[in-house]
Amino acid sequence: MRIADIIIEAYLMESALLRARKLTEGARETNAAIFAAVLLRDAMARVETSARSVLAAVSDIEGLRLSRRLAEYEPVNDMDMRRRIAARLLQAERYVV
Repeated sequence: MRIADIIIEAYLMESALLRARKLTEGARETNAAIFAAVLLRDAMARVETSARSVLAAVSDIEGLRLSRRLAEYEPVNDMDMRRRIAARLLQAERYVV
């Protein structure tokens, strides 16, 4: 089940990234880019949790130590991004981007 969750998250992340790239061609920053960054950050946290569960179930202590090194990703300031998303939605006076 956890492996399936990882695959689903990978598909979600790829789809969001490709859609954001398509919508942001030539633009410095758009709502789509901010949404994608937040979504990717949240999805990576879920992938990390699932991967650790899988490794714990099938591995020994060395495998768990390896999981710490494999699960590194660049964090983003998601609090600031969520505030910017909310501000843009309030400014637009609608809940659809």
